[in-house]
Amino acid sequence: MINRGNNDHKSLVRLKKNILAICLSLTVPVSAIDPAVISHAAVTAGSISKNAAASAKPASGTAASGTAVTGTSASGQATLAVSSSSVKLKLGKTEVSMRAGKLKTVKVRTTYAKVTIKSSNLKVLAVALTGNVIRLISLKKGKAKVEVKGYNKKGKLKETAYINVKVKKKKEVDLAAEYAPDSIHAGEGTYYDKGDSPGSSGLDDFEKEYYTVAMNTEDYINGLQGAYIEITDKDGDTVCALVTDLLPAGAKGDVDLTKVTFEKIEELGTGRMDITWRVIPLPTMDAVRFLWKKGSSKYWSQIQVRNNVYPVKSVEYYDSETDKYIAFEKEVYNYYTAPKGMGEGPFTLRLTDIYGQQIIEEGVVMNSDGEEVVGRHNFPVLEQ
Repeated sequence: MINRGNNDHKSLVRLKKNILAICLSLTVPVSAIDPAVISHAAVTAGSISKNAAASAKPASGTAASGTAVTGTSASGQATLAVSSSSVKLKLGKTEVSMRAGKLKTVKVRTTYAKVTIKSSNLKVLAVALTGNVIRLISLKKGKAKVEVKGYNKKGKLKETAYINVKVKKKKEVDLAAEYAPDSIHAGEGTYYDKGDSPGSSGLDDFEKEYYTVAMNTEDYINGLQGAYIEITDKDGDTVCALVTDLLPAGAKGDVDLTKVTFEKIEELGTGRMDITWRVIPLPTMDAVRFLWKKGSSKYWSQIQVRNNVYPVKSVEYYDSETDKYIAFEKEVYNYYTAPKGMGEGPFTLRLTDIYGQQIIEEGVVMNSDGEEVVGRHNFPVLEQ
């Protein structure tokens, strides 16, 4: 049985470590190009030579033409080793337009020994290579260029091609209706071995308290970072889990469960299964908590909301000079950014969940040392 999540995840760990190294060398805040947003984006693993590929049976990540997946290169790029034919490097498309939260694919035909791909803007677009197909995972409005490079057997760069991608604003969704307590979503359930790799939502420490999963791009981008969901398998077995990661390759409704979460309702040998799921309240009696991004100051800051009963739709801070609430910019990696800062503080924050419920937290101090700041309120539980 094919296990998409487990096969896809191994090379991701290598990819993220390399991107983390790149981010740490930047002069802008690391959070501006947070690698967590592509937590599941590298979907290739293993290494197959041309000869081995010719004799191997087609499998997940191997194209019918004999194309063999090689995993990630030292630069953190997805790579593709190929068998010979009459073409050099041809892309099915060079111009792509898509909405945020969607997945599109571009086919690659090549005779080069290796092909690598790389996104110019990880905040807008994540990319993955599966067999001879480039997956484009749009994260937020903006533009990005995918660099596709072809190398010969000696590792010399021979050709470079580009895919220009324009990501339009995500289509507005009535979240209260889409994820109402009685709204049931259907999709495919798989599992992956998370290991020590950090999840997209920055909530890995909650794995000590809850089962965790990765959510498909569309539902994740809609605002389900940190959502608590109830998953039901074909036999009626259920498990409740926190959304802490992103599954870029999945269709709407798909959920990738960690091994321990999957085993709660099904044997790992199943590999993939039909599931349904719904959003439920986080089982907590405590108030929300806040985590400031390290490096936050009165000039630039990022804050994360944690332990929230329902997914957060927006966070605003009160500006005494204008006597108005100003919205933070929401990031796909589950932080809220004030690009020009908020002043000294303490702050008054207004939080709104996906159902329109609001709470106001006063006297929130900025602590950029990595310690949580505990609030006083939480969203009330809706009637089921």
